[in-house]
Amino acid sequence: MTGRSIDEVVAEYEGQQYGHLKVALGDLLADFVGAFGDRTRELLGDRAELDRILAAGAARAREVAAPTLARVYERSGFVRPV
Repeated sequence: MTGRSIDEVVAEYEGQQYGHLKVALGDLLADFVGAFGDRTRELLGDRAELDRILAAGAARAREVAAPTLARVYERSGFVRPV
């Protein structure tokens, strides 16, 4: 969540009690969840933008899944729906 490597985090908290890491992790998660909630409320207030994002995600998912789905139909012998 911070973009730092595990080794960097380990080095930062080396020699400290576990509680220091727990407090820092709690703060990090609280910030993330707060920002996530803010963005969720923002998108729910702008249905057009939410629909655009969902449509773009669905198009990308179809693009990524197409080769796998084609192999499934080929190997299973099922006829692709039209």
